[in-house]
Amino acid sequence: MPALSEAELIAAFAKFCQEADFYAGFEELGPPDLPEHLEALAILTGSPEKVTAFEAFGLTGNGSYVAFWQPAGTPATQRLICYLDSEGNSWGVFAASFAEFLTLLPYSIGLPDTILFHCTWLHRSPDSAPPLNVEELTEQFVPMFTAEMAVECPSLPAYVEWLTQTVGLSVAARPVEQIIDAYRSHPNLDDWLDA
Repeated sequence: MPALSEAELIAAFAKFCQEADFYAGFEELGPPDLPEHLEALAILTGSPEKVTAFEAFGLTGNGSYVAFWQPAGTPATQRLICYLDSEGNSWGVFAASFAEFLTLLPYSIGLPDTILFHCTWLHRSPDSAPPLNVEELTEQFVPMFTAEMAVECPSLPAYVEWLTQTVGLSVAARPVEQIIDAYRSHPNLDDWLDA
């Protein structure tokens, strides 16, 4: 199966969500340039002039955004996926592409939020935050979010089938490691906003 482009993946995902009533902890947004989203992003980031680097496509129940992020200097073909916590506690890149993002959804958006909280805490307070222990974080949080998704998302089996059979991707086998690697391998959102 030929690899789908980002635009094709986004369209296929939107169609699947609509048809299967798939919910992974966030609602899909309408056009990302609606004034209310731009205003909310400007408030969240504290940087109205940098809002154009984001294209929000998901909103959680607590007002956090899931967004494409393309800081200046990154290739036009590389839009990172970031999480913008409504309280500023979980910030950063958690997937290097939309395809990688899709592989994490069987764990809900709650897993990236939680792991990014630990990454953000360590980045901001390296002397007081605990080190990132992939195995401990995996043991503590992956079963919890897997069980939560099984209860809250009846269409999860259909999503996994769609992901593997239609899109040709696999569910992330080591999601915590994948999230931490994405966070560490790309520009730091805190540093970028403060620059």
